[in-house]
Amino acid sequence: KNTVAGYLKQPSAVIADAVMILSNNWDDTKSWLSLSNRVAKATTVNTAIVSGIVPTAGGNYSGGAENFPRFMETWGNNVAFTYYGSMVQLFASEQATGIWGKANVYSAPKRSWFFDTQFYTEPPPGTLTLISYKKGRWYFE
Repeated sequence: KNTVAGYLKQPSAVIADAVMILSNNWDDTKSWLSLSNRVAKATTVNTAIVSGIVPTAGGNYSGGAENFPRFMETWGNNVAFTYYGSMVQLFASEQATGIWGKANVYSAPKRSWFFDTQFYTEPPPGTLTLISYKKGRWYFE
């Protein structure tokens, strides 16, 4: 189930150079403190994400899919990040280009990722539409 009681889910899309997920416990006043002071709380996100990545190159691993939505808190294996949506990587990030895996950035959440089947009937705003055609033989009638 991708919603909770009293929550009216709307189709949405986040399109950015990089997407940072902040938990329901995020506190801006603690953003400059060490990782141990930025403790996450279980969070669910319903949105399509279209974003860039930092490509793996020169011996630096980009983090791949596990770093596509980025984090800044201590999550741990018992704190859940639940995602319903669709992720599309279209380009290399231009702004958020730091090396993945540095200390004191985040500890990984327990990830539960799902495709949002509501997108079949109510696609998110800004959805790309593709049209294709096949050239056939030309002839006169």
